[in-house]
Amino acid sequence: MKLFNKNIVVAILLSASFISCNLDVEPQQNIETIDAADLPPQDLINGLFDRFQRTAYYGADFIRMGDIGTDLISQYNSSGRFDDQYKLQKNPTTRNTDSYRTYDYIYITIADANRVINSSLSSNSDTESSNALGQAHFVRAICYLDLLRAYGIVPLITEDVYSLDVAKDMAPGKADRKDLFSLVFSDLDKAEKLITGSSKTLPSKNAALALKVRALLFEIELDVSKEATNFSEIDKIATDLESQYSIVEKDLFLDYFQKSGGDATILELEFETDESQGSDNFAGLYLWNSVYAGYGDFVANPKILDGTLFGDVSKDIRWKSSENIGEAAIINEDNTKLNMIVPRIFKFYTYKNTKSLTAPKLLRIEEIILTHAEAVVKTNPAKAAQLINDLRAKRIENYIPFTTVTLQDVWNERAKELAYEGHRLWDLRRTKQMINVYNLTTGKIESSEDPTIDGGKDGAGQQAWFPIPEREMNANPTLQSEGNNWGY
Repeated sequence: MKLFNKNIVVAILLSASFISCNLDVEPQQNIETIDAADLPPQDLINGLFDRFQRTAYYGADFIRMGDIGTDLISQYNSSGRFDDQYKLQKNPTTRNTDSYRTYDYIYITIADANRVINSSLSSNSDTESSNALGQAHFVRAICYLDLLRAYGIVPLITEDVYSLDVAKDMAPGKADRKDLFSLVFSDLDKAEKLITGSSKTLPSKNAALALKVRALLFEIELDVSKEATNFSEIDKIATDLESQYSIVEKDLFLDYFQKSGGDATILELEFETDESQGSDNFAGLYLWNSVYAGYGDFVANPKILDGTLFGDVSKDIRWKSSENIGEAAIINEDNTKLNMIVPRIFKFYTYKNTKSLTAPKLLRIEEIILTHAEAVVKTNPAKAAQLINDLRAKRIENYIPFTTVTLQDVWNERAKELAYEGHRLWDLRRTKQMINVYNLTTGKIESSEDPTIDGGKDGAGQQAWFPIPEREMNANPTLQSEGNNWGY
């Protein structure tokens, strides 16, 4: 369901770029009318949520952006994909794998959400219309939060840009982060009030609350004055959500990522009928053997498995290794080329019995628990220890609870739990930890970035963020005058 008339190319000057929404989008996603409200409300949202499926966004690349170029991943070989990111050499001409850059596609999704939000749907009083409107607010909120996490400072667009006449005079500059976060929280509050649906594959009231927890955590990154207030709110929201969901059991951990649903899932992206089954799908950069075709460019960092980075993981189900696919998240390949065991990432290797597909868990209760522990570790250390112990007990064989945990313990647990789900780069930067990339064969650090220095100052800290793409800068005179983010 495309949110622009298929007979025109709507060039949207969003944060500097002309973003075209034309005939390459699926015909079934077409809206033939000016007012999006002329379509059935849930059809609108189904089509809008389909935007997340694009390889450039949650179909693959945005998740990869959060992990490649961190201590979770080492490079086995190069097919030319994500090399700049891995080497911490990102630049304004860097792209990912999709023909649309991620930055572009997030704004395309925002444009579609704006179209729904600004339609006459808001004047309807029926439950279905309210639910759809709330879900559109959720979509816009997650898009802007993702831009804040990856790019830091971006333009803020809330208008319905549906024609060249509307778009041609727009040359928006970068908005203040406070204004961007204000919109995110406003959208999430509206989503929480309006959404009535409880599906785990579409935005729900609880998904809005869970995303708010994430937003509250990241707002603190460049505004520490928010810490006490935000941590207090996280404590309240997380406590409520934790009473409604359950941590995945040890013996179900690997299986959980190969299926839909689950007691831990708050929101997932289920799109197996549309997902690429080729080597460019989400798991394609990780999987490799004669059955699971992929590029196999990136593997797990051996420094995790030998206990160097996060301590002993030999009894941790998340880092269990095996030679047999389906038995562990890490598959050991006896590699004669390198004369070593190569730890292949098989956390996501099949979905509904179709090889190489996945249903990304966009929000799950374990992330909420980890954020909750971080929020209370200073003010209520016993509670933080309980939260971490509850999680570890369902991940580690014969686990013996700790009476106290440190902030670093919480951060390390977050890295182990959310590995390869697209969080690590943002978390390292947010917590001011060194960003190190380890060579597969030597085990030595081959590139690094120090996020303790504000991004872009004398070139330091820059690679902890992504730059606004060059073509976006060139298209917008306002952005040209402001300059790119973080010294790019």
